[in-house]
Amino acid sequence: MTKINTRKPPCVDFGVFKIYCDSFRATAKTALTEIPAVSSNTVTTQKNRHSTHLFITGRICNEEQPMFISGVVNNMHGTSGISITYRDLKFTGCTICGYTAEDRGGDFITVTVELATLAGVQFLDGESS
Repeated sequence: MTKINTRKPPCVDFGVFKIYCDSFRATAKTALTEIPAVSSNTVTTQKNRHSTHLFITGRICNEEQPMFISGVVNNMHGTSGISITYRDLKFTGCTICGYTAEDRGGDFITVTVELATLAGVQFLDGESS
């Protein structure tokens, strides 16, 4: 039987603010160029790796200025060079591609940030942030 555990949401540091991450998703894709060969088999002639996209959804607490972070993310939108650490993975050279910020009337705002990077993931050997 699987043991059910509860865990505190990991904190993702964006430098100016932190998101208490409720959901993390990473997607990556490689485009393959395929052509038919004389033998009726398909041959792959080129592989093109696309950027890795990260989707981080979580809570930001800022009771004095609840929507302040939305403005900060808006100003960071499109900049590159952000490093993100999620648990024991580090993603460098990230660009913010999009975000949503929602005030649901609580003590925090809910934010989803989409980032993209061409860099490979770094493994932090058990370190966690």
